Amino acid sequence: MVNSLIQKLALCLALMFATPVLIAQAQDEHDVAIASAMAALDEFMLTFNARDPVAWAGSLNYPHVRFASGTVTILNSAEEFAAGESFERLAAVGWDHSHWLSREVVLVSPGKVHVNTVF
Repeated sequence: MVNSLIQKLALCLALMFATPVLIAQAQDEHDVAIASAMAALDEFMLTFNARDPVAWAGSLNYPHVRFASGTVTILNSAEEFAAGESFERLAAVGWDHSHWLSREVVLVSPGKVHVNTVF
């Protein structure tokens, strides 16, 4: 009976001291994932503003699914994406560059980050 109580107390103490360490490690993993996602978004915007379809295509994952102008387009490779991109249409309507108005992380795990963006 005493041994069982001591074991339970030891387990409670171990969990009490280990939990903050585990939480800190999880937070570190999330911070790294968020920093990586923000760097990917920065690369996307830099290559887009450079009007370089090959570099811009390289900033994306494939297959790439685009929701734009009321349509859904699936592009299976960087080559397919780059071949279809033209910045002439944007320039014709006065576009010069884009920038982020907001980037809000809405869901994060070590392997995936969802960001709500406005630009």
